Amino acid sequence: MCTVTDSQRLKDRQFASVTPEVTDKLRHPSIVEAVCELRFKTGVSYTIVPGAMRERLRKTYSEFEVLPHATLMGGIPDEATPVVPHHRFKRKNPNIWIQTGPRLLTINALPPYPHFEVYREEILGVLENYKTVAEPGSPVRIGLRYVNHLHSPAGKPHEITSYLRCAFDYPEDLVHPYKEFAARLLLPFENWGTLALAVAFPSQTVQGETAATLDLDFYWSEGTDFDLAEFPNWLQAAHDIVYKAFTSTVAVALLQKMRG
Repeated sequence: MCTVTDSQRLKDRQFASVTPEVTDKLRHPSIVEAVCELRFKTGVSYTIVPGAMRERLRKTYSEFEVLPHATLMGGIPDEATPVVPHHRFKRKNPNIWIQTGPRLLTINALPPYPHFEVYREEILGVLENYKTVAEPGSPVRIGLRYVNHLHSPAGKPHEITSYLRCAFDYPEDLVHPYKEFAARLLLPFENWGTLALAVAFPSQTVQGETAATLDLDFYWSEGTDFDLAEFPNWLQAAHDIVYKAFTSTVAVALLQKMRG
């Protein structure tokens, strides 16, 4: 387990190249959903969590939903229940959902996406409330995920290179051109986690436009205890890694358009 000093030294060494770019705000982000997820080994009985969280969040998260799994899994011990959301708390400005379930907390940001500083503040504030209510043990998984739909650029909307700095080759003996393309890379970052970078093309936006999907999920699930006191440092590093991956993968012309 890293101490604060060790973690800062690792961050200084490994992430110095990505941190400066994060100050470059995108005026037109392509994010359709951002998700911060924490899964835990233990905690108090989940039956007391939804009501206690609702009382703590009532002033800012006024909308409350009971999700289908809350009914389907009623009466089943927490340790035997799948790790899925049972309840949802929503606010409109910023557009954020909090979801809870047995040993689970997620904070979801939907369009229009706020700047990361706003999202980070919400994540850390909600986590403090959850820690008081649920008394969770060490996380078994933490993750920060951004799902992006890259909209059709001018020029060649049916070529993946118009969206992403990616190329895909396959044997000439197979049928050309391909109808759909999907790929996933796992990129390790020692002591911090793994970046799962997934690409799908073509996909469709809700408006029916051709798009490319870029799914960036940075997560820690190393099988050892994670000190929640380190979570703010980890969260910032996770965002920096995801942002660097995004700006390195999106086509230059499309990225310039997002910068406005």
